[in-house]
Amino acid sequence: MPIISPTAPSAVDAVSPVQLRTTDNNRAFYVYSGLQNVDENETTLLSIGDIGKRDIFIAFEVGANTLSSDDVEIKIKVNGTDIYVSKNPSSYVGGNQSGFDELRFIIPANTSLEFTIKNVTDNSSLPFYVAGYGNYLE
Repeated sequence: MPIISPTAPSAVDAVSPVQLRTTDNNRAFYVYSGLQNVDENETTLLSIGDIGKRDIFIAFEVGANTLSSDDVEIKIKVNGTDIYVSKNPSSYVGGNQSGFDELRFIIPANTSLEFTIKNVTDNSSLPFYVAGYGNYLE
């Protein structure tokens, strides 16, 4: 049986690294970066100018579709300020060694949110993605 193409706008435009996509019941959201090449420059995978009028609980899953011995630096920023910075082997972050857990945060309403990755070993390009999902807090 062939896969049916989605017709709902939220399903057709699922990959959007610049806004939270709210679910139909208005209680949860998701955001996907799509695959992005990461090199020695800080590469923005997600950049949300304003998360909206409600506090959120958000979890991030990070992955890569290649093996590499390079190290990467992950940063999560709220209103331009780092709230999380970590340097790890890219094979660990990409899930190839099955050890990198999701990152979880509570983010206050009306703030910007940014997720970046940088190759800190050399200038080679590595393909990474980030998927975010969570709930609006009441």
